[in-house]
Amino acid sequence: MESQPAPGVVRLVRESAPEYPLLCCGIACTGIATLGELSLMGASSTVVDLLSSGTAPTEAEIDGTVGKLMLLFCIVAVFRHLGEYLLRVAGENVVACTQTALFKSLLQLDVAFFDAISAGSLTSVLANDVEAIRLAVAKYFPSLAHHVCACTCALIAMLRISVQLSLTGALVGPVIGILIAYFNSFVRHLTREQQAQLAAASALAAESFAFVRTIKAFGREGHFAAAFAAEAERSRALSLREMAWHKLWNGSNMVMGVAGTLLVIRSGARAVAAGELSAGDLAAFVVYGVMAGHAANDAVNAYAFVTASAGRASRALQMLDQARRAVATDEVDLDAISPSRPLGEAAMVCFSNVSFRYATRCDACVTRVTFKVEYGTTTALVGPSGCGKSSLLLLLLRFYKPEEGCVRVDGTDLAAIPERTLRQLVAVVFQDTPLFSGTIRQNILLGANGEDEARLDCRMVSASVAANAHDFIVASGGYDQQVGERGVTLSGGQRQRIAIARALLGQPRLLLLDEATSALDSKAEAAVQEGFCARDGADRSTVVVAHRLATIRDAFQILVLERGIIVERGTHGSLLAAGGMYARMAALQQVDGAHTARRQCCR
Repeated sequence: MESQPAPGVVRLVRESAPEYPLLCCGIACTGIATLGELSLMGASSTVVDLLSSGTAPTEAEIDGTVGKLMLLFCIVAVFRHLGEYLLRVAGENVVACTQTALFKSLLQLDVAFFDAISAGSLTSVLANDVEAIRLAVAKYFPSLAHHVCACTCALIAMLRISVQLSLTGALVGPVIGILIAYFNSFVRHLTREQQAQLAAASALAAESFAFVRTIKAFGREGHFAAAFAAEAERSRALSLREMAWHKLWNGSNMVMGVAGTLLVIRSGARAVAAGELSAGDLAAFVVYGVMAGHAANDAVNAYAFVTASAGRASRALQMLDQARRAVATDEVDLDAISPSRPLGEAAMVCFSNVSFRYATRCDACVTRVTFKVEYGTTTALVGPSGCGKSSLLLLLLRFYKPEEGCVRVDGTDLAAIPERTLRQLVAVVFQDTPLFSGTIRQNILLGANGEDEARLDCRMVSASVAANAHDFIVASGGYDQQVGERGVTLSGGQRQRIAIARALLGQPRLLLLDEATSALDSKAEAAVQEGFCARDGADRSTVVVAHRLATIRDAFQILVLERGIIVERGTHGSLLAAGGMYARMAALQQVDGAHTARRQCCR
């Protein structure tokens, strides 16, 4: 059974463990500065007694007092700012490490995790939730340490002057403690709601910007603007509620502090009148009391902000823990599975009674599927939309794990193949071809599998030629031409050809094509297929998902799927002769009439 997540503040402290030495140094400097401030308060008592003694102070006494005050001011200034600097550095280090670790860990999670949460929410977590950690560790934690230290030292000084007056001022302590307990629990819950609402607004904005062309094409700008306004309004309402509770707390705390101060002044005045306390001691006690009261109030406020920040950061920390547990579990699983034999260069694939369903769906996507992909051949997957073709590719990429059965590559269980080896072995081109902001060169070199990019120029050009992309790349400005966000400056066909070049660059032994040429015209598609054949075609196994049957009629085997089940298998000719689903699909597309005598090198 998994352990329950640690409370927010404790979890933040634990995440700061690598910076404990720096934090301790910063707190120590803050403590020295606080002691200097208290000494300044004590010097004020000396000045009061000196002036009220009835005799004029000597020049030496005045110079000594001024010199002492100057020295104390210098100590306070140096150690106060040095402590704040060290604490700020520690806080920024914690944030940088947490943000980097969270991003890296999220990228290592299964694709199923990203099916359940939007990209906008994840971006909000990385930006807003991690920013809450920065505020807690770099701002509120140091403030809390300073005020607790100041309050403690002031209380000690007050006890040294008068225990009775100190106890009188402490009468309001239990009331403040009860208010703190109630306030913190409520605000922590409120800030978590606020962060979740902020993430929802960020997700809506990110999705709207990503599909702005669709929004404009249907004239739905007003609809999405209204939806975002509603999300922003809910976020504003939660923020105002939190601010109102903070102000209510501050007002209540101030009233308690003033009440305690007035009780102290009343009792102290009686003690001075009775000769039990000097005027200087009473002045110092009141100053210490005010300092302790302000420090206690500021410490409580700082702790409230730490608690609120912990609530805001809870999602980021929970995701970090979840990712770490998932990665650790995967490593244990891989250690427990030993390959049946060393993975060779052959990429023969075997699906054995594989069944699978997505966590977000009730129905099965793939049901007891069994087939083999022989080395150096092409296997085509065809069928109506939603029949499980792309799901089989995702299983082969190990984006998901089968519920039943197993997938083997070259006789090795897919789960036992190290991640790096699998990514070098398999390349994929999706129908939706994502390109990253940057140059064409950078996008193609993503397929380099960690190789030295400086040595890949010749292979990059060769892969681009095979993908029928080199000519348009040169014509558009070369490989260092910017493609814009998501490749917006390129056409769909151009994006697909760059994605094909990226896949071919790594010289994979197994190539997966999911409607990889759907955006190409017939001439460009023929050129790309010829490029496939010319570039290591005989040394590579290929699995193709296709709707246009003319592109796969020469495949070694064709698998016809319906509702996640293989209903037909064979070659183009044998399936036409069988007169089943494939024959009906071919008749609808007039495959025979459209096909030329050119043989495509798919075998």
